[in-house]
Formats: sequence, C-alpha cells, structure tokens
Amino acid sequence: MPSANLTRRALSLGGVRDVVSGLPPKVWTESTISGSIQNTGNSRLSMALGVYAKYPHTAFIPDVIRIGDELIDAQGYYYVVNAAEQLWRLNEFICYVCNCQKIDDHSDREATSGIWHLDSDALRTDNRYRNRLLLVLWFAVGANKAHLDDGVTDASLQVLFSGADYPLLLELLPGGNDVDIAITVEKASVTPRWNYQHAPYAYEETVKLELWSINKEGLTAMRLIDEVEEGIKYAFTLNATGSTAYVRQITRIDNPPLSLAAGLDKYTLYNSTLTVRYVRPNDDYVPTVPSITWGPSAAPTGTFIFPNVARMSPPTKIDLIPSMIPGRIGRMSQSLGMPDMQISMTCDLDIEHSDLTWMRPQTALPKTDKVPWQVFLDMQFNSQIDQEYQTLNLGWGGTIQVLLSECTPYLDGGSNRLDLLFYGYSSTSGSGGTYKAWLGIT
Repeated sequence: MPSANLTRRALSLGGVRDVVSGLPPKVWTESTISGSIQNTGNSRLSMALGVYAKYPHTAFIPDVIRIGDELIDAQGYYYVVNAAEQLWRLNEFICYVCNCQKIDDHSDREATSGIWHLDSDALRTDNRYRNRLLLVLWFAVGANKAHLDDGVTDASLQVLFSGADYPLLLELLPGGNDVDIAITVEKASVTPRWNYQHAPYAYEETVKLELWSINKEGLTAMRLIDEVEEGIKYAFTLNATGSTAYVRQITRIDNPPLSLAAGLDKYTLYNSTLTVRYVRPNDDYVPTVPSITWGPSAAPTGTFIFPNVARMSPPTKIDLIPSMIPGRIGRMSQSLGMPDMQISMTCDLDIEHSDLTWMRPQTALPKTDKVPWQVFLDMQFNSQIDQEYQTLNLGWGGTIQVLLSECTPYLDGGSNRLDLLFYGYSSTSGSGGTYKAWLGIT
C-alpha cells in the first residue's frame, strides 16, 4: 500500500513507580516505520483493496504497532495510538488500522511524584493517596495476598491513581510489567459533618475503585477480581482509613469486557467497579471545647474534652402566668422568674480524633474505660455521693456549673450517638446575677 516514513515511539513502562500515585515512568524507544495517517473520509487503494479512514485520524501501519505508542508524521505532528485492529485479506495480513488521537501540545511527563502531587502532606490531604496506601499495606501482608488459579501462587497486584496517561492493558501484558491485577483509585467525593460550631469534625467520603485484569495461563481474570474484591472489603472494614472510620456501603458493578489488540495478540480486558462509602474523622480538627471538669471533692476527678458535639441546644425561657382581666381585652402576665437552665447535647460516638478519644485516657494507650460514655457514668453516680456539680466550658469565654441529669447512648449498626442533658446548678438564689454569668459568656 502507499506509505511514508513515520517515527514510532514505542511505549514501555519502567519499574520504579511514583511513591504517591503508584504510576510507573514511561520509557520511549524511537524507530522509523512505514505507514500513513489519513483523516476521516480519505481512502487508499492497496492491491485493489479499498481501505477507508474511518477515524478522525486513521493510521495504516504494516509494521508492529501497539496501543499507547506515539507516531510522528513528516510534518512533526504527534499522535497517540488509542486502538489498533488487524486488517487481513484471506490469509494475508495487510496492516494495522489504528485509531489515533492528535496531540496538539505534546510533552513527556516527568517520572517524579511532583508531577502528580505537589503536597508533601499527602496522607492527610489527598484521599486518593490515603486509600491507595490502605490497599497497598493490606495486600502486602502474606495472609491477605490474592492468588492465581492454583490457590498457592501469589498474584502480582498494583494499586494506582486513576487517570493514567497510558493504556492500563500495558500493565497487564505478559512480557511487559506482567501485573496480574491492577486497582485504580479515584479521588473521593467528600461531604463534611459539622459540629455545633460549624467546624468539620468528620468527612463522609465516596471513592470509586476500578479492578482490571486479563486472562493468562493459570489466571482467570474474573475469579481474581472476585478474590481481590473480598480483600478490599476487609481492608476498608477492618483497617479504617482514619482513626475510627467506618464503612457505610460497598457496591459493585461489572463492566462490559473490552477486546484490545497488542501486537498480533488480542486480549479481553475485564473490569469491575467498586464504590465504597465511609466516614472518617477530620484529624486536622483537634477540639479543645466543649470540656467538662468533674469533682472536686472525690476521685475520680479530671477534665474531659468532647471529641465532638454534633448538636447543642441551651434554650432559655421565662415562666409567665397569664391571668384574665374581667371586662377587659387581653391578659395580665406575671413573671415568676426563669426555670433551671437545660443544655442538651448530641455526640457522634463513631467518630473521634486519633489523639483524642472517647475512652480514657483520651491521649494515650491502654484505655481504662470499657465503653465510650463511661466518663459520664462516673459523673452521674459520683454526683449522688459527694460531687455536687460539674464545670462545663462551652467556649464562650467562661464556665458554667451544671449537673449531668441524663446520659442516653443509642447504639445501632447505622450510627452510634450519645444524648446528654445537663441542668444548671447553683448553690445560691441567683438574685442579682446576669444571664452572661448564667451561660458562661464573658
């Protein structure tokens, strides 16, 4: 067929991967090959056989070509090969018909982490890296490794950022990187959970993971995908992505297999999508209030910082007695003062900072408390002995003397919360006092 010289940049993947993204360096090997690149609608005659340019940029290459390779034409334009199918006439191979994409702003990326992530504090700030690290560490343990069909031989596995700038099939090909299964991690969508001060104490995140594999000798792709999926479920449920993160939902979709050519060989690329929704604490948020001090007359005494308070309500009201006035419109109201102050709180027991826990001691191990709300049980029972009140700091500049009246934990599989009810405490009449002192506002 009519041909011209093209420069082929054959792509191979290096072995030293980026520490943040898991993506390998791209290695290019240049050579001169014969072939032509035609625009949509152009046709060529080759030995009485009509060849139609069916893609916007169609390359006809009689030499070896592979997806991911780049082509440079005589004008210096770059094209990447996105797909390659073989064209035969009877038993004679004619050429590869390649779907190419023109690269207008071509440049080779650096094989360093800086090109993928500019933040050195990636563990906390990039949920892709946090989730990738979780899976890398999980599958590195011998008991957690996936296996080939014989159930004995370890399967090679790589966890990568999604959006690789090369075809993932190259990771899986025999003779290439020869990875048995690849997991790609997308950036999670994030919904904050706010506390009563409008600070995000936790994040609900949804991350999409893609599992990729091909059939090889001794390897059935879908069987391996099923096995690795189970490992991912254990990794997220048993090894939290934050100090006490917990999984809310895991769903799976099996996508249609893709038939791809690599050289003279064809492969079927199998792919499944896992979507994981979980809640994790915001370890950038270290609360200092509310705090409560109990005592002071008997042990145990101390100060406890609430890891979170999702909702708080300190209502105030005046006790009024309306009286009817005979022969008149309206009523006369008599003020009888104000009732006891009540402060209700709702706490999220599932979430705590990694360095500030519900169980005591809050900042160290081992824990002496057996349940997350044990500190409040101490306050309630000791208040009936010789601890008259607790001192509550709501972060409003001052403190309030209160008495913990109700401590109600709600425990279920969806979410665990704790409701608390405090009453204001005073050993005097309160006559002549101010509402600021009453509410701890200074």
